[in-house]
Amino acid sequence: MEHQVRLAVRSAFTDLQDGWLKGEFQKIYETMDRRFEAVDRRFDEESQKNDRRFEAVDHRFESIEAQLRNSKIVHLHQRLHPISRPDAPIPEEFPKTLLALYNLQQLKNHRKLRLLLIYYSLDTEFIHLSKHINTSGLNLDSDDTSEDSDSGRHPQQEQQHTEADL
Repeated sequence: MEHQVRLAVRSAFTDLQDGWLKGEFQKIYETMDRRFEAVDRRFDEESQKNDRRFEAVDHRFESIEAQLRNSKIVHLHQRLHPISRPDAPIPEEFPKTLLALYNLQQLKNHRKLRLLLIYYSLDTEFIHLSKHINTSGLNLDSDDTSEDSDSGRHPQQEQQHTEADL
């Protein structure tokens, strides 16, 4: 009988101990679950924040692409095909792209521009234009056509000078 009591006490104690351990482990599991959920929420928030950033950047790129499609810059890389003249070969310095033609306005490329103007027989108009600019003090970049930029010259005298050059 004593042996049976010992077994009963031992099993009751084991059941109590197992129940307490199960409760402790349950608390640990619940704590871990809460912490994992907090980490998951933090990852979700960061992911959403990054998604919003990427959407904003994508929107900016789309607007830049739209501006580029509508701008003149896109067309600057188009190939140029020279209009050939039967009496003269096409100059080697002929610009291959619209961008190269645009860059002829730079001072370092004026020799190429002059050759191109001579090829198309526009050199006399170029000389006339440069004389007109030098004598009148006009600036090609300004749209101002006021008489203040005439440098004191009389308009009729300038017109006679222009006709004489032609």
